[in-house]
Amino acid sequence: MAVQLVYSNGELQEARGVIDLVAEHRRAISTVARLGKRFMEANDAEALLIGQRLDIAMTKEAQIRRRVAMVPITSLDDLKIKAAYFKRLMSKDWCELEPADILALLRSFANVSV
Repeated sequence: MAVQLVYSNGELQEARGVIDLVAEHRRAISTVARLGKRFMEANDAEALLIGQRLDIAMTKEAQIRRRVAMVPITSLDDLKIKAAYFKRLMSKDWCELEPADILALLRSFANVSV
């Protein structure tokens, strides 16, 4: 039986694997880092515009990070990839992990059917 994810507005979302979501999250982290660097170097007028884009990018990164934490594990390889990625996130301080992210990650590990 295929898994179908649904947004709160009822719109169907395509189920994606761990590898795709990790790649998307890494792109989001890169975007936040790039905008953050530009924000620090910007003058006042530019900083307002970049700050708005940075806020949006940070929100998107947090949403993707939560999706990575919640994605169901379908194989032992997925388990290893997900565990290694979150270990790297925590040790390198690439982004701030919220307690809800850790809880979602642990729940996904508890529901492993490998």
